[in-house]
Amino acid sequence: MSDRTLWLVKDSDKVINWCKCSEPVAGRFPQAGCPWCGCGWLLSCAFCRKCFTFGRFDWFDESVESLARRLATAEWGPQVDDEDVAEMAEFMTWAAEGFAAGDRVVVIDYQLFRVDEEGPFEFDGAYAHHTLDALPQVRELTEPGTLDASLGSKEYWLERALPGE
Repeated sequence: MSDRTLWLVKDSDKVINWCKCSEPVAGRFPQAGCPWCGCGWLLSCAFCRKCFTFGRFDWFDESVESLARRLATAEWGPQVDDEDVAEMAEFMTWAAEGFAAGDRVVVIDYQLFRVDEEGPFEFDGAYAHHTLDALPQVRELTEPGTLDASLGSKEYWLERALPGE
């Protein structure tokens, strides 16, 4: 068991940033059944539950179990049990796989992408099938309106919904 854990913090205030915490740390990806609202393409702070667009992997000087307990308690309250903590730790380990400290990322439909990755991107997320030539959150920096026309559009998601969604 390592005393260090790689996990997500807020990287910047650009595009959408409602979290004003002094130490913003991502919790579980907040995706619900309406991903166009932002829950399918924004990260959520475990402490205030407000969203932000860009995350960055950073080292925490605590074990994954310790950090998972802190984040699970912040999200769900003091009633968290060992099973909740284990689920959070498993999620964190899965989400951080393949990433390194300093990697800047965005989330789309429960998948993380490095902001410096070149498209095209084709994948099945939790809700929909996506074919993107670039990451809409990154494109939004230079082409405002990109998110409204893509990930922020209900029609975008419904047209691409996987069977059963």
